Amino acid sequence: MKKLILSFFFMAATMGCTTLFAQSYWSMSGNSASSSDFIGTTNNVPFKIKSNNASRMIFDGYKTGIGTETPGANLHLHSEYMEIIGPGIEPAAGDGRPIVWMYENWFKMTTPTTGTGDSDGFSIKQEASTVTIQQHEAANLNIYGYNGKGMSILADGTVQMGNGGAPGMMSVGSFSSTATSLYTAYLGFNVRRNGSSWILKNNGSNNGGAAIWSTTGGTMYFATIPSTGSSDQTITTNDLRSNVNLILHNDGLLQAKEVKVTLSGWPDYVFGEEYKLMSLGETEQYIKENGHLPGVPSAQEVEDEGLSLGEMNARLMQKVEELTLHVIELQKQIDEMRNQKEQR
Repeated sequence: MKKLILSFFFMAATMGCTTLFAQSYWSMSGNSASSSDFIGTTNNVPFKIKSNNASRMIFDGYKTGIGTETPGANLHLHSEYMEIIGPGIEPAAGDGRPIVWMYENWFKMTTPTTGTGDSDGFSIKQEASTVTIQQHEAANLNIYGYNGKGMSILADGTVQMGNGGAPGMMSVGSFSSTATSLYTAYLGFNVRRNGSSWILKNNGSNNGGAAIWSTTGGTMYFATIPSTGSSDQTITTNDLRSNVNLILHNDGLLQAKEVKVTLSGWPDYVFGEEYKLMSLGETEQYIKENGHLPGVPSAQEVEDEGLSLGEMNARLMQKVEELTLHVIELQKQIDEMRNQKEQR
């Protein structure tokens, strides 16, 4: 009996020493570690961190998982469904379990200079099947590629694309929602709305640009802003509107100050010696048979296919030149008849 008791105390003392010996390597109040000390595994087994006896984080080779024991990437964040009962929603009938409402995955970086961490920094969030990338402060969200060229989402929601703030930037943003203007959004080429004004950057020589916007009534406006010099240009909304050169109305009407069409070929060949001018009699016969001038589309063709402005103007000029030749020929006949009458 004494030997049994002594054996028991010996085992207890040994276990106690072993426990104290193991704890000496990891103190709850911190450790003075050497460069060779580490926490982890020395064999081919993943290293896990648990809370409430549930795995929260795992290091498996070069992959790190948070919320998953089978990470599929260098950093893999996973969230299970959150069992939440929404307002006015009762648990499922019969089993008393709460209704599965949603799940979320978050990646968030916060800064120590602006507050609590709930309203600052940057986050990537997945809620159900929706992914949201958000800047939580009044600052830009930049996505840059090589040499700083890419896309920026400004604090006011304007999207800039192109040269990373340099001249030539394309901007997409809201125009105005006042009851008097009823504008929707705008597309700016080196033009960006800045509060109540508009900014055009310079490239060292010029500071011009252009903008396109529409109204809630469906009319589109195209404005071109000429360069005024080699420094940045600031204009008002009225200045922008005064530079509108093209309007596409919601009924299809295209309104412009002038339209210039470039053509390859003009019907001056009518005046060439080899051109066979149709006689007035032949023209009359063609009209009787077809109901329109030769070389000119019919009413049905125009209704079905529309008109090409350049081509149609060339055809009309051809008819004018042909009529001119007929008038000249008629005048010659009149002059000849007058001469014959005077000689009698």
